[in-house]
Amino acid sequence: MNIFPAVKRILIDRIKTHEWQKYYFIDQSILPSSIFQRFSFLKAYDKLVSQSTIECIIDQTLGEEAYQLIIKDVNIEIHYATEKGLFYALITLEQLMQNKEYLIKIPCMTIDDEPELSIRGFMLDISRNKIPSVKSIKQWIDTMAKLKYNHLELYVEGMSFLYPSLKDVYHQDQTPLTPDEFTELQNYAKQQMIDLVPCHNGLGHMTEWLTKFPHLAELPEGMFMWGAYRKASTLNPLSQESFEFVKTLYQDAVKGSISPYFHMNLDEPYELGHGKSKEKALTVGVGQVYLDYLLKLHELVTSWGITPLVWGDVLNHHPETLEKLPKELIFVDWGYDYDYPFYQTLKRLSEKKVKFMAAPGTSSWNSISGRTDDMIKNIEEACRWTKAFEGLGILLTDWGDNGHWQQTIISYPALIYAGLESWRSHAQNRHQIKNILSGWFQDDGESLGKLIIDLGTYDRYQPNYLSNRTSMMDIMILHRVVDPSDVVSSMKKVMEHHPLNNIRLYPQLKEWIDEIKQRRTLIKVPEHAQWVLEEIDVTIFMLDTLFDFIIYFNPTLKLTDKLNLKQRLSKQLSLLIQNYQNIWLSRNKTGGLSDSTESLLVMKKFMEEEI
Repeated sequence: MNIFPAVKRILIDRIKTHEWQKYYFIDQSILPSSIFQRFSFLKAYDKLVSQSTIECIIDQTLGEEAYQLIIKDVNIEIHYATEKGLFYALITLEQLMQNKEYLIKIPCMTIDDEPELSIRGFMLDISRNKIPSVKSIKQWIDTMAKLKYNHLELYVEGMSFLYPSLKDVYHQDQTPLTPDEFTELQNYAKQQMIDLVPCHNGLGHMTEWLTKFPHLAELPEGMFMWGAYRKASTLNPLSQESFEFVKTLYQDAVKGSISPYFHMNLDEPYELGHGKSKEKALTVGVGQVYLDYLLKLHELVTSWGITPLVWGDVLNHHPETLEKLPKELIFVDWGYDYDYPFYQTLKRLSEKKVKFMAAPGTSSWNSISGRTDDMIKNIEEACRWTKAFEGLGILLTDWGDNGHWQQTIISYPALIYAGLESWRSHAQNRHQIKNILSGWFQDDGESLGKLIIDLGTYDRYQPNYLSNRTSMMDIMILHRVVDPSDVVSSMKKVMEHHPLNNIRLYPQLKEWIDEIKQRRTLIKVPEHAQWVLEEIDVTIFMLDTLFDFIIYFNPTLKLTDKLNLKQRLSKQLSLLIQNYQNIWLSRNKTGGLSDSTESLLVMKKFMEEEI
């Protein structure tokens, strides 16, 4: 029986059966209107109806999200303690009703179920260029509800959220999420038992603000890191003015929020201890400088009756700070590679009695089409050790680094897998991903689901493993490293030593993408799922184009092959940019689109100017 996420216990009656009805009558007076409206098979209770009823029975011995679903031959019973348990029971019932194996009759059964983790969260980056439309975010919420998630964060960096106190600073081309839109989404999520948690940065990742208020920066001139120059991104933690600025952001962010949580972020303050706080850091240590700042913000947020969350990267590097953390604080331990040591970090947090969540990743960013192998192992380890060391839950993250090039559907396999594993670990969970994808979009068999998963495997052809990215990341940042006044020669210099610029590797990549393209032609879906094929098509087209673009710079390429490639690329890049923009505008706000396509435009310019 294909129920997802897997249930705790199921007892099937091998003799009696239940005949499905088009409608089930239920007492609306005990049911929140939002739940009643969510399930199309529910109708208001009619006293004249003696069959086809769902009897809802409150049982305070059950956990907050637990339920018992009893399918009898003549009616259905749901036992629950809170409306969350009732909601999850109806999700399971709805799924059973849609199961092709039981379109008319189903065996009578009893299902006892509850989640293994109390917080099952997803974080969607709505910064780094791409700000989804309200409709798109609601689509994410709908999908999360099917998987019984209960926690959503919309990551805000810079000006992707309209802070009312700073509204005069925004320019007309920006299209931030507004407070009214956040409230609309908050109410929509609540109807599906999902807590929409404000998530706003307040130390690192502040580049957009620091271009307007450079005096607040730790190192206003920026710094060189990983072989490249980085603009100022970190606030000066010693400045009262910096603190007041963040206080303004946070106050605007929580106004109207009904969540008991607030994610302060405070991750990756790269310049910390290298600029205005250097002298103090030499005296007390970088970890203490960071902790002092964290504690000030913690005091602020808790004064509002809210529990703060914080990323754990800096604290992990300074473990001496762990024992000084406030007991209310929730430590969010993030790591996105297959070998991130969740066992070590979460064990240490457990021993120090620090409240924690683990944050694996979708592995979609910096990849275009995902990194399936990393995604599976990363999520598996995060869930496993969070449960082993009694953590609060997980927060699956979906970032948009370097342009947010991945399409929505590329993150779905991870969303599914983390939803399954966080509710209940099961040996079949990883195999369920393709079945669920194909089932949602009504593809016969499992072709669509398997194709989406396999799109995330081109990194297996890379010469070397890369942390938190694929080789395509080098292409994503061309607009930063190519001289706009001399695109041709500077592009050649950048691309000459690209890891995939290998005349022996190229045929393997083309064979891989050609097989993907052939499989795609065999897939048909209903009208409501056409968006999935549109996103798959542009992803395939982008990979195919970039493989060609990279090999164009190989010095051993024959002249005739190079001329043919140049002609093909000129057409492909123009069409790719057009398709990419069309899909973007159908799903997202306009702000950030031009920034996301910069590297593609640089490639197009190169092909036009190359002789």
